[in-house]
Amino acid sequence: MKIKHIITIYAALTAISTNAEAQDAAMLQAYRRQVEAYSHDVKAATHALEVYKENAAAAKADFKPKITGNADAKYTGNPLELNIALPSTDGGRSYTFSGRNTKYGASLTMAQPIYTGGLLKASYGKAKAESENAAFEKKRITNNLIYQADQTYWNYVATREMVTVAQRHRDAAAALAEAVALRVSNGYTGRNDLLTAEVRLNDAEYQLQRALTDAENARLALNSLAGVGSSDMIPADTMLCPDTTIPSTGQSIYNRPEMAMASKQIDIKGYEARMADAAYKPNLSVGINGSYTSPGYDFRAAPDPNYSVYATLSIPIFEWGKRGNTRRMGKHATAVAEEQMRSTADRLQLEAETARCNYTKACEQVKLTASSLLKAEESRRLTTEKYYEGSVSVTDVINAQIYYLDACRNHIASKLDACMAKSSLEYVYGY
Repeated sequence: MKIKHIITIYAALTAISTNAEAQDAAMLQAYRRQVEAYSHDVKAATHALEVYKENAAAAKADFKPKITGNADAKYTGNPLELNIALPSTDGGRSYTFSGRNTKYGASLTMAQPIYTGGLLKASYGKAKAESENAAFEKKRITNNLIYQADQTYWNYVATREMVTVAQRHRDAAAALAEAVALRVSNGYTGRNDLLTAEVRLNDAEYQLQRALTDAENARLALNSLAGVGSSDMIPADTMLCPDTTIPSTGQSIYNRPEMAMASKQIDIKGYEARMADAAYKPNLSVGINGSYTSPGYDFRAAPDPNYSVYATLSIPIFEWGKRGNTRRMGKHATAVAEEQMRSTADRLQLEAETARCNYTKACEQVKLTASSLLKAEESRRLTTEKYYEGSVSVTDVINAQIYYLDACRNHIASKLDACMAKSSLEYVYGY
């Protein structure tokens, strides 16, 4: 009979767990989306990503010709004068050429870089890598936020379940106190038993008030993270239903954005080294300049059009070894980024192995505390029946209730640990 009763309770708990698990998943996903939509950190990361995207577009524009327009006007108080004496048969003549006080004009220049020593290509590559790195940074921030949302959500659910347990415990203590009072009035037991039962009832009321306070504080934290008013209620289940299925080991830490960011840092350092080295390579550019200025041709006052076509070549000759220093600096900076990526991989691998171990142990603890809870519930029921039969004392009933309460707390704590560990496992392998 006892075994049949335990099996019935376990089947009921399993059914509740299965149904609530799907509900939890939907509610948790909805809460995640709500938190992500509200997060100021995610919004800031989105804006930062757009900044780097615009920077990459600007770097790409450097490959194309640039057109520059200029205009100027100048007034000279004492313009230059040129006096020339020309010999002739009649004794020669003297001619004076005076500059104009006013000079003005406009010009239009189109310049096209031909070879920059790889500077433009490296600049564009760095800008693209930084844009991709910003996308991974946004993903990292989002992952951290989801992990925080999961922790907050599961803690709230745990406090709500603890309220339910505390209410049942208070009701059981009240029923016991009522039964003891009836036995005292009928003369079956002494008043000391009633005082003991009433003290236990007061303690149960206190435990319930504490549970309600913890649940309210958890609800406020839940609302705050999602940007919801303190008086609003976010849908969430009242029971923790962890998934105790251990996932496969096919997941990889390389799904984490931190690994991608570390890899991009190597690329960025490489591009920076190329940009620095480009300063010591030839630089060739061509251009066309068109102008419309005054004075015009032959010192005429009216403005005249003009144009010029040019090519500019710059070749560094001797820099006292700076080129070698710059190249070695770039290699060392890249090597630093490579070592940092290896360090990141080691750290993330440790996190993953620790999370998997914690989750495995937490699932085992859930099963262990579930078994203890069933036994404690059966012990409480049998002890209560025996008390009504007069074969055990009220202290035995109270002890059985305490053992059952502790078993409930331990089971809730183990389920909370399992939910937290599952969230940690998802986090370390990347959502």
